[in-house]
Amino acid sequence: MRDEVLKFIGINEDENLSDTDLLDRLRRYRNTLHPDVHKGLEDIYNNKMAIANDLVEKFEKYVKEKMVTTLTLSKNNNKDLTIDERVFEILDLEDKNKNLEEKLKSETEKTKRLDTVIKNIDNEKNNKTINEYTNYYKSKKSDFVALTTTVGLTLILSIIEQIRSIYIAIFNIFPFDLKIFNIILFIIVILTVLKIAIGNYISYEINNLFKSILTTKIRIDFVNQFEKTQQFSELDVLEFIHEYIRSKKLLYLALKVPFNNRKDLLIDACADLFIHELFDEGIIKSYTTNTAIKSFRINSYQNYFCNWRDVNE
Repeated sequence: MRDEVLKFIGINEDENLSDTDLLDRLRRYRNTLHPDVHKGLEDIYNNKMAIANDLVEKFEKYVKEKMVTTLTLSKNNNKDLTIDERVFEILDLEDKNKNLEEKLKSETEKTKRLDTVIKNIDNEKNNKTINEYTNYYKSKKSDFVALTTTVGLTLILSIIEQIRSIYIAIFNIFPFDLKIFNIILFIIVILTVLKIAIGNYISYEINNLFKSILTTKIRIDFVNQFEKTQQFSELDVLEFIHEYIRSKKLLYLALKVPFNNRKDLLIDACADLFIHELFDEGIIKSYTTNTAIKSFRINSYQNYFCNWRDVNE
């Protein structure tokens, strides 16, 4: 390989010329063959440049393999390394370090993308939970149809009541006092309107509830309860959410209405959402227990509390 390089450059063998020096001369000679330097002879020097590039690549590989062999033998025999060998060892370590840095950068970018995907999944889950409970209590088309039908029947029967001439016919159809029938229909209308009103109120309040439990103040109020122990369980979260909903008296009362009673499910959903938010903010981390109830530890409580207090002051 060395003879091929010497022949290409056009010099004689020299024992004082090391492989690395010869490689350096080959590179400098290659630069003299660049087509831009030889106007009008581009085709010829394009071909020579291609040959030189191929020879440089092969000789670099040859020198590197030879250096690796020499380094291995020198280390095994406890011999001092030459300057060229030390330079090669340093360059080789630099290449390895560069490759490791590129790999670390690539893995870091993958981690960031994965964190973004996880956060988007959590946000979609939270939004789905909010929409589910908001839409459950929101008035449906069937409610308005029932109300319209009931009101229509009431108006019709009120008109009939004013027409005394057909009182006998109505009485034959309904074997009881027509006023009693009107009272029953009126009660139905009131109950229907009340159901729709309560449903809309609960839907509105639940939407505000989900927004409020995601605020910094609520998180701080909860974490403050466990400043000493620095840990809590899933039951503590459920109790906190239950008491928080109880503080909203009208909503709590409306949730206890029989046809809208999903209070326990709502508390569970709020607790799950609240725990997810604490995880996302890095406030808590889970730890293993011997029970079926999940337990959590508070992470960096003082830093989080101080940051929140500074912002509010």
